[in-house]
Amino acid sequence: MIERYTPADMSELWSDQSKFNTWLEVEIETLTAKENVGLTSRGVTALTRERASFTVEDILVRDREIEHDLQAFVDVVRKSLGCVASRFHEDMTSFDVVDTAQALLLKRSGELILARVGKLKVALRRLAEKHALTLRVGRTHGVHGEPITFGFEVLNWLHMICQAEELLETGFRLVAVGKLSGAMGVYTLDPDIEEAVCHDLGLSRPKITTQILSRTAHAQLFSAMGVIASVLDKIAQDIRSAQRIEVSELEEPRKEGQKGSSAMPHKRNPVICERISGLARVLRNNAGVGLENIVTWDERDIAQSSAERVAMVDSLCGLAYILDRMIWVIEGLKVNAGKMLENLGLTQGCIYSQAIKTHLVMQAREQGVDLDPDAIYGYIQSCAFSAMAERLWLLDVMEETDLPNRLPLSALTSREALDALTDPWRNLKYLPRIFARFDISISVPDGQ
Repeated sequence: MIERYTPADMSELWSDQSKFNTWLEVEIETLTAKENVGLTSRGVTALTRERASFTVEDILVRDREIEHDLQAFVDVVRKSLGCVASRFHEDMTSFDVVDTAQALLLKRSGELILARVGKLKVALRRLAEKHALTLRVGRTHGVHGEPITFGFEVLNWLHMICQAEELLETGFRLVAVGKLSGAMGVYTLDPDIEEAVCHDLGLSRPKITTQILSRTAHAQLFSAMGVIASVLDKIAQDIRSAQRIEVSELEEPRKEGQKGSSAMPHKRNPVICERISGLARVLRNNAGVGLENIVTWDERDIAQSSAERVAMVDSLCGLAYILDRMIWVIEGLKVNAGKMLENLGLTQGCIYSQAIKTHLVMQAREQGVDLDPDAIYGYIQSCAFSAMAERLWLLDVMEETDLPNRLPLSALTSREALDALTDPWRNLKYLPRIFARFDISISVPDGQ
């Protein structure tokens, strides 16, 4: 991932220096395990730990000469080891080191990323509690539906993040697996060495491998990162949509001196949310790379590793970045409760059409009036379209319009009963039970 979109902690973790340090960590742990069971001379590990050194530049120069980065690493480190050089990387294949080291880096990445997810959950929960009773119209297909609250919408965001978190936790757990099973997976070293090394590094050991670990677990992690990126995209798009001038219900925070358009000084563009949405596309597409990497020729080919070197780091760094940005957005989100309330009335009461329909159907049934539900639906629909077109209150239009059997509306129900149906809190009486599922206690107004 480019520097602009890479947090400092992830940049450091996935730097060449960190990668080679982790390779050395695996090599020394392997020497330790071998020495403990008498497969190498006493003192070899201590000498290696004391003498082993390298520079990134020396390894990169050697790699350009031989086109093999792990062997370049081994060659450079061996030069620093003197009499114990021949013991370094003995009886190991490249991916005994590379896959095991990558598992360590993925495990450490998981800790950094899941900590960010936890912080985002806290921010979302606080926002949901704060706006539990902030009325807002719900929208489906981009069209006004029925009343909700903004806090209810935020709870939905939180729920999706929690679901994605479970996938991420599983993904990071599944890839925290080391291997020292040799060039074909049938072991050059005693399998007990693999078990000891994995245990000491805090990794699981595989049941079976080829030259590499199977990439099914890695594909699950790629997919989990794509899922949570899509959830962040969903939240970002909801905020972007609500920031449009004609809606003006939400606005992402802005830094002091931040500019929108280079040409139009009045612009306050939702650039952070747009950036989140854009990078989410990268993570979703990288999930496809993870799936394709399951397919390798026989016991291994390099197509998998070449693609993974780019896509894995980009996804991890990109995910950390958009989590950071989303936390910043949620913690500083501007909520225009007054505009939400104003927009609630834009349809002139038509958002209560379902409650009105249900009421009229029940009244017709109880009074024995020959009106089927479809006729009542059509009647209300016609009145609603007229009300919105003419900017008239729905109930006023209905009072001036006879029912399909030419029966006046007043013969079926009273205006007082209909007015009661347009109390938004009547539609939200079960909201406290939903919030209680998240251990949040609220109470809604009794209404009119």
